[in-house]
Amino acid sequence: MVEFTIGLILAECRGIARAHAALSQGVWRGDLYRYDRTGRELRGQTIGLVGFGAIAQMLVPYLAPFGLHMLTYDPFVDAARCAALGVTQVELPALLAQADIVSLHARVTPQTTGMMGAAQFAQMKAGAYFINTARGPLVDYNALYEALRSGHLGGAGIDCFPEEPPPAGWPLLSLPNVTVTPHIAGSSQNSAERGPEQVVRDVANFFAGRPFEFCANAAALAARK
Repeated sequence: MVEFTIGLILAECRGIARAHAALSQGVWRGDLYRYDRTGRELRGQTIGLVGFGAIAQMLVPYLAPFGLHMLTYDPFVDAARCAALGVTQVELPALLAQADIVSLHARVTPQTTGMMGAAQFAQMKAGAYFINTARGPLVDYNALYEALRSGHLGGAGIDCFPEEPPPAGWPLLSLPNVTVTPHIAGSSQNSAERGPEQVVRDVANFFAGRPFEFCANAAALAARK
């Protein structure tokens, strides 16, 4: 998931997918070398991580070598934790206004469903990039389409959709400034191997009376003892 998110960020900011799509059709996009059409390097830019759970926190050491300034919005994460990782915690409007890249990492809840809509995209910087490797229901995709079509947003990398697979002729798929993948950000041979290994370790921890490595409700578990 972490590496895939970085891949989408690079594909969008540097125009890799668009250049590949054109050249695979025999079109040499020499115009992409022009200043007004070429991409931007990550160094010195600001990335906003919307949601700062395990995946977003694991992204931080991968992003740091690129020289990005990192912001996050997550009302459930302590500011001290963010500061310890070198990430500045801000409210969502401030993140959207400052970030050159907005990457979505929130969970789907009644409060977060549709959290990125027309108002939020309008708050983003002109030319900014939007990345979603989290969940489709977090986004109003009609609003995203308009923000991309109008040129307000520079591009988007999308791995998850409101309907999967998206219907044929879905307008977002026709835009030239979008990189799309079929909800595979969390899929790798390594992740398929790690999952069972984590379960086995925590089963062993349970029978040995040791704390779990991965427990979503540690407080509830402790209360039952």
